[in-house]
Amino acid sequence: MQVVPAKAAKPTRQKVARVVETQADDLKQISGIGPKLEQVLNGMGVRRYADVALWSDKDVQRIDDQLGFAGRIIAGRLGPQAKALMKG
Repeated sequence: MQVVPAKAAKPTRQKVARVVETQADDLKQISGIGPKLEQVLNGMGVRRYADVALWSDKDVQRIDDQLGFAGRIIAGRLGPQAKALMKG
């Protein structure tokens, strides 16, 4: 069976809009997140203020454990900042 590459489609406005929607926010605007932590969080799929704002207690614990921060990530501190940044 021979695989024939698909013809490249011209990007539509809808496709362009999806790309724009997935652009990362500047997580460094959240107090306590510096350039290195932002890079690590982006690698974990955390790219938008909404990602941080919507963290549940379980998410906070999981991310804290993965990063080895021993309780430094506090949802009560990061979440409200992220929500405020989402509003502009």
